[in-house]
Amino acid sequence: MAGNKPIYAIAVAIFVGLSLIGATNLLTHNTITPIFDSDDEAFAQSAVGIRQNIISVTGTASKDVAPDQVVINFGVETQALSAVEASQKNSATMNNIVEAVKDLGISNDEISTSRFNIWPNYDSSGRVITGYTASNIVSVRTEQITKASEIIDAAVDAGANRAENIYFTLSSELDKQVRDELIADAVQDAKMKAEKALAPLDKNIIGVKSVALSEFGIPPPIMPFDVMVKRAEGSATPIFQAEQQVSTSVSVIFLID
Repeated sequence: MAGNKPIYAIAVAIFVGLSLIGATNLLTHNTITPIFDSDDEAFAQSAVGIRQNIISVTGTASKDVAPDQVVINFGVETQALSAVEASQKNSATMNNIVEAVKDLGISNDEISTSRFNIWPNYDSSGRVITGYTASNIVSVRTEQITKASEIIDAAVDAGANRAENIYFTLSSELDKQVRDELIADAVQDAKMKAEKALAPLDKNIIGVKSVALSEFGIPPPIMPFDVMVKRAEGSATPIFQAEQQVSTSVSVIFLID
């Protein structure tokens, strides 16, 4: 038994040595092999996005468009001692106005009530009611734009004494068509501006990061309120139709090399 002790001691030393070598290899392996979780990958991608070279440009486009729809707002005001009487008188006159307009070929679908109000009238003291006023405003929206003057004259002849406004605009179909055309032209304009700005820098567009569209607007020309006065003087109501400039813009962020 005593003769076997050196052999046992050597065996233990060899085992311990091998264990230490294995542990060293394991530690070395863990040191040189990086492990990333999903958050690390997202951060890396975000860092790449921050380093992107971009140029932001606003493109515009406009077009003169002939309107294909007219909107006319007119009505009647009546006064009476009672609210009921004022309303009845107003209704009778308005019915005559609507019938006169419909005789021109305007359908019920093209006529709508815009506003109806009844309010009391007071004496100079502001405390005693002297009567009531009823006001009824209707709106005619039609694509028969050549009849605009006839509609106004027929309404006045039938008893209309209020003219709110008149303006020419685009139907929904034409509106969509022009909108699509202008958006494409505005984007092309943005691209041309970006290319001109990048040319002296020896840079090129390699992609698009984002596109933001602006609102599409058509400013309607409003006819002055004195349209009824001209008709009352006996002259035909002058209506002048003109093309309207429609414009839109887009903001584009291009990726560059």
